[in-house]
Amino acid sequence: MDVFQRVPIVPRPSPTRPDDTVDSKRTLLVSFSDFAWEALEEESTRLGVPVEELVGFSVLYYIADADSGRIARRMPTIP
Repeated sequence: MDVFQRVPIVPRPSPTRPDDTVDSKRTLLVSFSDFAWEALEEESTRLGVPVEELVGFSVLYYIADADSGRIARRMPTIP
């Protein structure tokens, strides 16, 4: 069973700022403990996807579920 499915790309509304283009990308630096990294590697191998894709999917899943109240633990605030 495939966990990841390709879905059609939905166009974004027109940009609100001149520098906010449809193709803009953002970069996120994430640090993991050795235990967490090993778990990610094992799961990505099991699913047959790159670690980066699994992490990206996980971040999107977290964001999508954040308002549901089901998240057991909130992310700590980093000063």
